[in-house]
Amino acid sequence: TSSDESVATVTQKGKVTAVGNGTAKVTARVGRKKAACEVSVNFGTPKLVSAKADGYRKITVTWKKVSKSKGYRIYRKTASGKWKLLTTLEGGSTTSYTDTVPKVKKTYFYTVRAWLGTADDPVLSDYDAAGVSASSLPETVALETVESVKKGICLTWKAQTADGYKVYRKTSGSSWTLVKELKGRNKTTWTDKDVKYGTSYTYTVRAFFRSGTLEALGNYSKKGLTQVRTSGVPALVGVKASGSSLVVTWKKAFGAKGYVIYRKNGSGSWKQIGSVAGSGKVCWQDKTAQKGVSYTYTVRSYRTVDGKKVTSAYDKKGVTGKR
Repeated sequence: TSSDESVATVTQKGKVTAVGNGTAKVTARVGRKKAACEVSVNFGTPKLVSAKADGYRKITVTWKKVSKSKGYRIYRKTASGKWKLLTTLEGGSTTSYTDTVPKVKKTYFYTVRAWLGTADDPVLSDYDAAGVSASSLPETVALETVESVKKGICLTWKAQTADGYKVYRKTSGSSWTLVKELKGRNKTTWTDKDVKYGTSYTYTVRAFFRSGTLEALGNYSKKGLTQVRTSGVPALVGVKASGSSLVVTWKKAFGAKGYVIYRKNGSGSWKQIGSVAGSGKVCWQDKTAQKGVSYTYTVRSYRTVDGKKVTSAYDKKGVTGKR
C-alpha cells in the first residue's frame, strides 16, 4: 500500500510507480509481518527560458533540460484562458518548441511539463504556473547610431529575429514616411542619400515577418534618432610650436567649405578662437598662445546653407600642445 497515491502507487504484485512529486510511505504486509520504506519523488520542473517571435505567426518557447526525463508536454493559454495541451514531445534533450499561433497581434503564454514512463501513460512533473509570454510580432528595433557621412546620413540598429526591416524618416513638423525596405535579418545599416545639407532628419525602424502577401510589423521607437546633414568631422593631426605661435593641423573633411577652430585651457570650456575659409585649408596659426601655457584645440568644418553657417560635430578630446 501507499500512504499517498498522488505520489506513488503500488500494484498487488508490489510494483511501485512514481506518479507525482512528493513523499509517500510504501508498506508491505504478509500475515502479521510488515515492512515499510519511504519513497521520495523529486522530478524536476522544467525551468522556462523564454518565448519569442520567430516568424509570421510563429512563437518559439525554450526551457532547460530536465535530467532523466523522457520528453516534454507543451501548454498554451491566453491571458484570461486556461492551460491547454499543445503537443507531447519525445526526447529528454529537446529544449525548444515552435508554435503556430492563431492570431498575429495576440499575446500567448506557455509552460512546460517533463514526463517519465511512456507518452501514453506518463508521469508528469510540476510546471511553472506563470509561464512565459510573447506575441508573434517582431520585437521593437533598438536603434544604435545616426551620423552624417560622405554620401548622406547613415543609420544603424541591432539585428533581431526578422525577415527584414522598414526604415522611416521625418523632418520637423512632418509625419513618418517609409523611405526604405531591407530584406534579411542582418541588414542593420542604411545610408540615406536623399538628404540636404543643414536639414535635420529623424529616423526610426520597424522589423517585419512576411509570409506570401501577409505581413506582421513590429513596434518602433517613436522618438527615433535625429541628425543634421553636415560636412565631415575634421580628423585632428596635432599641434606644435612654430616660433612665437602654435600651429594646429587637421585632415580635410568631406563637404567642407571652411573650418572653425576652438581652444580651451585645462578643464575649461571650448571657445572659438579662429576660422579659415576654403576646404583645402587644413592648418591654423594661434598667435595669441602664451609661452609655457598648455592649450587644447579642436576643429569643426562648416558650409553655408541658405545664408546660415552649418557646422559639423567635433573631436571632443582635441589635441594639446604648448610653446
